[in-house]
Amino acid sequence: PGPSKAQPPAKKDRRKKPEPGPSSSNPSTTHAPPPSTKKYNINPAKLRNVDRSSATYHSVTVNDFTVVITEFKPKNKKLKK
Repeated sequence: PGPSKAQPPAKKDRRKKPEPGPSSSNPSTTHAPPPSTKKYNINPAKLRNVDRSSATYHSVTVNDFTVVITEFKPKNKKLKK
């Protein structure tokens, strides 16, 4: 038989192992999470250098799905004297 080729060393599995959570420790002591209530962010996004009083709204409807697009004009730069 001919010379055998050396096999490269096996690569280690670099995937993260799942960390043990509370469900794997003791199932009798785990508590059910409280009912979650979704809190939506009511505050508008922070936009810089934008004149909020110049808002124009555009409604776009595709397949009975409507999206409202709000467009703002940029603030005028103040001239230094």
